[in-house]
Amino acid sequence: MAVAMGFQSVQDLFDSTDRLTDAIESGTPLTAMDWLRILLATEIVFSSNTIGSGLDWSMTSGFTDEESLALLRSVQRKLPGIGNLIGVAFGTRYRRPSTFR
Repeated sequence: MAVAMGFQSVQDLFDSTDRLTDAIESGTPLTAMDWLRILLATEIVFSSNTIGSGLDWSMTSGFTDEESLALLRSVQRKLPGIGNLIGVAFGTRYRRPSTFR
């Protein structure tokens, strides 16, 4: 999942977490790639009960689902250009030969 979220590896995800969190809290500018990673990770943690907080989100975050969804939608609307990274920075990992479909 770390690679699917645009990180090089699980270790890269862990190594990047503090940097990205600090940048958001301090208002430090981030690249479009960083914003896409943050958004995707947040979407997964918010909604997935399998690999995220899912049904426990309100206890984990302190925000209700309604508050969280409104905030998430607000961020999604502010980042419309990040979709241009799909297929360029995301979805470009080595593909297996077609015999392994």
